[in-house]
Formats: sequence, C-alpha cells, structure tokens
Amino acid sequence: MREFANPAHCQCSTTDPAFKQVVIIGNGPSGIILSYLLNGNLPYYNGSPHPDAMLTARLQSAPSPSLIEQDLEFLSQGLEGRSNNPVSLLMDSLMHPSADLGLEYPSVVKFEHSPNSSIDHVVIGKGAPGGIWQDMKKNLLTISLSSWMDLPGLTFQEWSSKNLNVKEPVKRAKAGKVAQYFSDYVKKMKLCKYFKNHCTVTSVKRLKCSEVFSSCGQMVVSDEGLWLVSGFSNATHEPFRYITPRVVLATGTADVPNKLNVPGETLYSWIKHDLASFEFDLNRKSKGCYLETEGKATVDPVLVVGSGLSAADAILLLRRLNAPIIHVFNQSSTSVLKSLSKSIYPDYQQVWNLIHNSENEHDGYQKLPDHQILDFTSRNNHHYVQIASPDGKVLRKKISSAVILIGSRPNLSFLPDFFQEGKTLGVTSNEPIDCRKNPLNLNPWTHKVVNAPPVLYALGPLAGDNFVRFLLGGAVAVLCHIHDESKRQAVR
Repeated sequence: MREFANPAHCQCSTTDPAFKQVVIIGNGPSGIILSYLLNGNLPYYNGSPHPDAMLTARLQSAPSPSLIEQDLEFLSQGLEGRSNNPVSLLMDSLMHPSADLGLEYPSVVKFEHSPNSSIDHVVIGKGAPGGIWQDMKKNLLTISLSSWMDLPGLTFQEWSSKNLNVKEPVKRAKAGKVAQYFSDYVKKMKLCKYFKNHCTVTSVKRLKCSEVFSSCGQMVVSDEGLWLVSGFSNATHEPFRYITPRVVLATGTADVPNKLNVPGETLYSWIKHDLASFEFDLNRKSKGCYLETEGKATVDPVLVVGSGLSAADAILLLRRLNAPIIHVFNQSSTSVLKSLSKSIYPDYQQVWNLIHNSENEHDGYQKLPDHQILDFTSRNNHHYVQIASPDGKVLRKKISSAVILIGSRPNLSFLPDFFQEGKTLGVTSNEPIDCRKNPLNLNPWTHKVVNAPPVLYALGPLAGDNFVRFLLGGAVAVLCHIHDESKRQAVR
C-alpha cells in the first residue's frame, strides 16, 4: 500500500473516514492479542530447549530468533493437538510446552517491544474489552486451566497476584475474574488508544476504486483495494467510518443463539436461549431455592435442552437450587463431558453420571435422550412442552420454564451481501458458519479468508479456535503476513 499527499489523481474520495492500517472487528481475547502484537510487541524464541527435541532443532536452525522472520510452516512440522490450525498449534506448543500431557514447562517465547514495528489499527467491540467473557456468569469456572487463559506479556497468575492478592495459582479461574483480567490487560499494556468499545459495526464494504482520501487529507492507494468499515456508538449513536486495506474478523460466534425452530419457541418469555438470562430469571423466581414437600418439589420441572457444557452448567445451577429437571439431549453429543478429567472437573462429572445413570428418573432429574421437541404452549398460566420419543410416542409435559442451549452462530450481517452473511466463506460453502462444524475457510499460514477479496482475515472461534490458549497462533499468522507484504511492497 502507498500513500500520497497530492490528491489530484483521486477519482473517488471522501474526507469523512479515518484511515487505519488494520481494522479489527471484535474486542475479545483474539482482538486483544492481535492489538498487542500490532503495537510492536514481537515474539522471539528465547533459546531454551523445548521438550520436543525436533522442535528445538528447528528453532535453533532458524536464521533469526524473531518468530515473525521465520518459516512458520517449517517450524510447525509434525505438531499435533486440539486445534486444526498449524500456527495455533505451534504457538501453543511454544507457550505451553507439553500442556496436553499435564506437564507445566516454562514458555520458550519472549516478547520484545519495538516501537518502529507498530502498525496503526483500531479494535471495535460491542462492549468492554473481553468480548463474550464480559457477559458470562461471573462465578462460572473456566473449562481451561487458569494458566491457559494467559495473554502474552502478562500471565493470569501475575495479574491475580498483583490485583487480587492471590498468591497460589488455582486450577480453574472464575469467568468474572478472567473478564476483569482481559479488560485490565488492555490498560496495563497501554492499548486503550486502539480500542473503540461499546460500538456496533453495521457494514464492511469493498470500495470500487483503489484511491481515497483519509481524514488527514492524504491520498491512500492500495494495490489490492480498500475496505470501508462503518458503524455507530451504542451510547450516543454517533457514526464512525474507517478506510483500511485490511479487515480482521474476530467477533466470536456467540452473537445469535441457535433455535429449535418449533412452534411457540419464540412466543414466550419463560423460554430462554442463553445461560445468563436464564440464571437471572431463575434466581428472580426461586429466590435462592425451590421448596420441597415430603421429598417432592412444589413447582413444575425446568426443561433443559442441549448436550454441551452450557447445558451442563444449567443442570448444575438447577441442582444447587433443588429444582426438578427434564433434560432432552442428543446422546451422541455428550462426548465433550466424557473427555473431561474427573479430578479437574468434578462438577461436570456429576452431570455425566446423571446422564449415564441406568435410571431414567433419579433424584429430581429426568433424562430423555434422543427425544425431539415438537412445540411449546401456555394456557391459564401453565406451560407445556410436547416431546416425541425415538419410537414416535408423544409426551406432553407441564414445565415451569425452559432453557434451550444448542450452540450459537456469529452475526456477520455487516459483511457485503454477496457473502450471504458468511455462508460463502465457510469450509462447507453455502452452509451457516459454525465454530465447530463449519468455520471460515482460511489459508492456514496467514489466516486470510480464502473466498474473500483481499485482505480479509479471521481469528478465534470463526477460525475454529475455541480456546484462549490457541488464539495467539492466529494473531501471529496475521502479523507475519502483514510484515511479509510490507517487505514485498518496500522492494517494488
């Protein structure tokens, strides 16, 4: 990309938008990490041996300790783990050596600040820094170990020691503390100037010409074209516009809860589709517990639909309140609970035991595996659900409320119409984007979106990385590509 002071050759101009080298949409941990790197904080191999001798040999044979200058494909050879993105596996292996084996070796990466390497950018998010973590139930324990929640340059334990006076590391952190850590990290790493919080992006459009004015009157010319990113402040509704050659999608995938799409599902306020609003409504109604008379609950059961961790959290919450439960789930989708260690996750082990108890009804919990919800109705202040069993028998159950936790999808409606809200960008084309089943189709070494005009990147859950420990890899891939492109343009 080139910049000129003389506007004489501009055919399509505006003095309104501000120019940024990179616009990041989403201020969760993915956006935060990339902002840290773009601010000139570059990763280096510190020279220590890695438990993987072959990886150590590849690192030591590289011409430079700077990971930005190295061949990521060469370094990533033979690595395996819980991510499908090779650079994510590489950086996780360097930051948390042998973590999947239960070992805690020190990181072999150090970060050095280079002001001359900083790249002007903006991070736009709907809420406070931390993204969806700011909306989670505060006392919910993370699935990841607390050390896996680390952001580069300031570990969660270092932050906890200084800000919470927590001297001994905990295995799993509370989501509220993680959200506080993410938000405070932006301040402590002096990234606030890059963050545009509590704002909504409404459109990302491709400019038809390659030359435009920035707000400072400079001519901006991009060989690959430019994007116009528009939106507004949630508080003041004041609009904003940015022109940039590079857009990074880091929105996560929790914007729109999935629905069953059955009659009555969207008609009633007693049906919830997210854990936070369900818990708020539940506590308001129960005032802390459900009373029992002679061992029987005095209220109708709560329907829980889903087989993942959010559904398990809802069941644990209801069990603490002594609430009766009807649980409808897909038997084949409970493997995520089975994969969790009994010693580290005793709470989820309770749910696993309930699901696989030989009795269909046990201690206020009724399970209906592989059943199908048909509809919801309400009459005379009583709520009902119709459920079909695998053999076709229809059950009509009286319930007090329902929570449907069957995943969520991203809101990519701000993208150009030809992307069909992202459907043309997935690994499986013309199917909705899903962080587990159908993430965006990316170049694995640059995280560029394959079926999009240049330059559009994706990070985090949109790229299939659903754990904080893997997010650094995607950000490093983006940074490496930006540096490589800058080098190529410099020699032209």
